[in-house]
Amino acid sequence: MKKILIKTAITLASLFLLGISIYELNKLYYNSRERQQYVSDLAYSNNIRFGFLNVDKWKSTLSDIIIKKVDELEFDDNLKQTMHTQIEKALYELINQIEIYLNQDKRQGNWLTQAFKTVAYEIVFDSEKFKKQVPQWSDEIVKSIISESNKVELKDAILQKFNEFMDQTNSTDNVNIQEILATKYEFDNYDDCVTWLNEQNIELTTISWRRTWIILICITVVFVFYFLTPQNYRNGCQYYIGLLGVLTLLLGGLLTPMIEIDARISEVNFELLGESIVFYDQVLFFESKSVIDLVKILIEHGDVQTAAIGALVFTFSIIFPTLKLIVSVFAYPFPERIYRNKITRFFALKSGKWSMADVMVVAIFMSYIGFRSLIGSQLDHLSNIKELNMVSTHEHTVLQIGFFLFAAFCFSGIVFAYYVSKHLKQNGIESE
Repeated sequence: MKKILIKTAITLASLFLLGISIYELNKLYYNSRERQQYVSDLAYSNNIRFGFLNVDKWKSTLSDIIIKKVDELEFDDNLKQTMHTQIEKALYELINQIEIYLNQDKRQGNWLTQAFKTVAYEIVFDSEKFKKQVPQWSDEIVKSIISESNKVELKDAILQKFNEFMDQTNSTDNVNIQEILATKYEFDNYDDCVTWLNEQNIELTTISWRRTWIILICITVVFVFYFLTPQNYRNGCQYYIGLLGVLTLLLGGLLTPMIEIDARISEVNFELLGESIVFYDQVLFFESKSVIDLVKILIEHGDVQTAAIGALVFTFSIIFPTLKLIVSVFAYPFPERIYRNKITRFFALKSGKWSMADVMVVAIFMSYIGFRSLIGSQLDHLSNIKELNMVSTHEHTVLQIGFFLFAAFCFSGIVFAYYVSKHLKQNGIESE
C-alpha cells in the first residue's frame, strides 16, 4: 500500500510539474513572438538606410543648417570692407572700359563727327572726376546691400536657390517609416511609440526568462523524480512524463529565437558648417530567428544550395530528434520489437550520433562568439575615422531563450538515450 501511494504521489507530482512546463511553454511561445515583432520593428525603423544614409534625412538636416546660417548672416566690418574693396575694383574697371570705348568711338566718322564727339565726350565723361567719386559710390552701394529690406531679399534668394537644388535631389526611400510604425501601434508620434516598444521589450524579456526558468526547473525536478526513484517504485507513467518533458524542451528550442544578431552604431556625430550633426542607434544588421524560422527562410527564399542546407538542418536537427522521441515511446512497452527492427533500433540507439542537435548548439555558440568579435572589430575600424566621432556597440548580439532550451533538450536527450539503452539491457537485450 505504501509503495502504491509513493508511486502515485511521484506520478502526480511529475504530471503536475509537466503540466506547468507545457503551460509556461505555450505562454513563452507567444511572449517570444510578440517581443520578436517589437524588436524587429524597432530595428527596422532605426536601420541606417532610414537615418545616416537617407537622402530625405540629409535634406532636412541641411535645410535646417542653411536656414539657421542664413538667419545668422550679418555684415561685420571685415565683410563690409571686403565688399567695399571689390565694388571699388569693379567700378574702376568699368570706368576704364568706358574710357577705352569712347576713345575708340571718337575716331569713327568724318572730321566733323570726330570733332563733335570729342567735345561732347569730354563734357559728359570725365574719367578722373568719376574715379574720385568711386569711394563714395562704393559706400552707397554697400549701405544699400546691407539695408534690412535688401538683406531679407538676399536671404530669400539664397533659400530659394537652395530649395531648388534640394528639389532636384530624389530619394529612393521616400517612405516615412517612423510615421508608419507610429500608425501601426496607434500612436500620435514616433517618440511615444518607441518608448512604449522599449518598455514592452524589457517587460516581455523579463517575463520570458522567468517562464524559461520555470520550465527548466520543473522538467529537471521531473527527471530527478524519475532517475533517483528506486527501480521498483517506477512505472510507465513516469517514463512517458519524462519523455514529454524532453519533447517540451525540443519544442521550446525549435520555436523560440536562438540568437539575436544586432550590429549597430549607437552614436555618430561630426561637424558640418560649424554645426554638430548627430545620429543615434543606426542599425547596420539585425536578425532574430528560431530554428524553424531559419529553415523556412533557407528553403523558401534561397537558391538550390541554400535550400539544400535548410533541408539538412531540418533533417538532422528536427526530424531525427523527433523520430528518436517517437521510437522511445514504444521502447518502454515493446523493447524486443524495437531492437529487432533495424530502423527503430537505429533511432533508439544510434541516431544520437547523427541528429547533430548537440553539434548545432556548439555551432550556434561559436557563431555567437564569432559574430561579436567580427562585428566589434569592423565597427572599431569605423570608429578610427578622424572626421567622425563614432561610438559603436555590439553588446546587442545575444544568445536567446531558444538556445538554452535546445541545449537543455540535447542534455536531457543524452540522459534519456542512456536510460533506453539500460532498459533494453534489463529486458535481456544487449544494446550495441
